[in-house]
Amino acid sequence: MAKKVFIAGSAATRHITTAGATIGASPVALSDNTRNLSDGVQIVCSTANTNSIWISTRSNVTADISETSGVEIVPGASLMVPVSKESDLYLVSDAAAQTITYISF
Repeated sequence: MAKKVFIAGSAATRHITTAGATIGASPVALSDNTRNLSDGVQIVCSTANTNSIWISTRSNVTADISETSGVEIVPGASLMVPVSKESDLYLVSDAAAQTITYISF
């Protein structure tokens, strides 16, 4: 379940969302959240995963080295992606039930 944190400062209120997702062999959007982000999304691949997760802005991302592949994140690694919306990111793995957590801001 996503958690929202509001940070009030002298400039503007910033919205931070934290959540998790289970990724399998079919590409899925990170979330359906279309709220504009200030900085992007930090994605962490669980250390308990047995396989990598691939991330892309393409909905047809594949879990391999090909023209439709994304960026590979191995178990335990993380990646900061400077996107404007969570819904712009797609993830896939070559194994079922791989998990990630993320924070967007």
